[in-house]
Amino acid sequence: MLELFGRFHPVVVHLPIGILLLVFVFEWLVTRARWEHLEPAIATMLWIGTAAAGLACGTGFLLRQAGNYGGHIDSHQWMGLALFFFCLAYAYFRWLIHQSVYRKWIATAMVVVLTVTGHLGGTLTHGTDYLFATTAPDANVNMQEAMYYADVIGPLLEKRCVACHGASKQKGSLRLDGRAWIEKGGEHGPVLVAGDASGSKLLQRVLLPLAHEDHMPPQEKPQLTPTEIAWLEDWINTGASFEKRVVEVTNPEKFETKKPGPHSLPDEAVDPAPEKDIARLQGLGATVLPVSTESNYLSVALTNAAPSDTLMDALAPLRFHIVWLKADCRGWTPQQLKTIAQFPKLTKWWLNQSGIKDDCLLAMEPSPTLNYLNLTGTAVTTAGVETLLRKNALTEIYLFQTAVTGAEIAALQKKFPATRIEGAGYRVPTLPSDTTEVK
Repeated sequence: MLELFGRFHPVVVHLPIGILLLVFVFEWLVTRARWEHLEPAIATMLWIGTAAAGLACGTGFLLRQAGNYGGHIDSHQWMGLALFFFCLAYAYFRWLIHQSVYRKWIATAMVVVLTVTGHLGGTLTHGTDYLFATTAPDANVNMQEAMYYADVIGPLLEKRCVACHGASKQKGSLRLDGRAWIEKGGEHGPVLVAGDASGSKLLQRVLLPLAHEDHMPPQEKPQLTPTEIAWLEDWINTGASFEKRVVEVTNPEKFETKKPGPHSLPDEAVDPAPEKDIARLQGLGATVLPVSTESNYLSVALTNAAPSDTLMDALAPLRFHIVWLKADCRGWTPQQLKTIAQFPKLTKWWLNQSGIKDDCLLAMEPSPTLNYLNLTGTAVTTAGVETLLRKNALTEIYLFQTAVTGAEIAALQKKFPATRIEGAGYRVPTLPSDTTEVK
């Protein structure tokens, strides 16, 4: 029960921040005659802010008991207590300080303590360098010379994982900021099984459905891209070496994203999909067929399947085999479609008659391989379609029977000339030889 109260700390902690900042603003305003009428409100706000700061300290202490944090937790805790007692003294003795000029400087000192405390809390949540860290990978890495861990996997984990599993904070007693920590694992045992990506919790958590409570990173955090997942999986399968170069264990060219044509297949061959995974998906009402007799890539139709977390669990193991997906059924959530959009081999996607709205399009971060999308009979609008096309300039998109008008399609076509946009108001041209009848 106490642990439950501790989880309210991220919510409670924002109360004193807002209230005490307002006290600071009012203390400066009342130094001017036109704002003197605000004076009676300051004492009340200060006492409320002080109480909120005390509540934040209490929930923070309980939260600490339920997690593992680095050295910054001590600094954050003591600064939080310092802020509480500072506010308590300020509120108690404020009536003795008759000069408003002194009060405003005391309020300024309070904000300084508040800022330092908040920064230390942000460091625990987002990492030591969260203010100035760059999330962009180093585009200048030469894969022919790069070390697999030091230049590829290490930076990937730093960018996506270390905020919660680093020196400052270790959820589940797990650190991912160094070889010794990665090999040690966390409170639930090892997370890395060299040579077996599917048996490694490090990858298993990444591949869970986005809405799953154990999915990593948490769904509100930036997610690994399909390419990053492929690098991580390959690194583990090739032995999880911390000392070898990329070219010593794998071919880096296979991770280069090449956008195939609308009807072509990826150049890279894949092994046949496991029969048990195909059978599981078929058991949920899906139709699963090979796209050709010469390929192991799959075409999946979900027309008779119901969108659910169970269906997402069944689709996940086949994400490297599915190239064509007919998802023309209703009930999709934005998070489910966001997960599917990142399937690394998906080239054609039918969402026609699914009834989806702009919230689904706004949630998507489409894989670079996706080039065909059918949105016929959905409730999408121009705003959603334009946002999607800015993320991925598709080769073809179909917008018949949507809220997108003919004029809007023409405008979109000008903005995205490389994309064939078909939709509203399309008419088959009449030839001179045609027979027509007007009634």
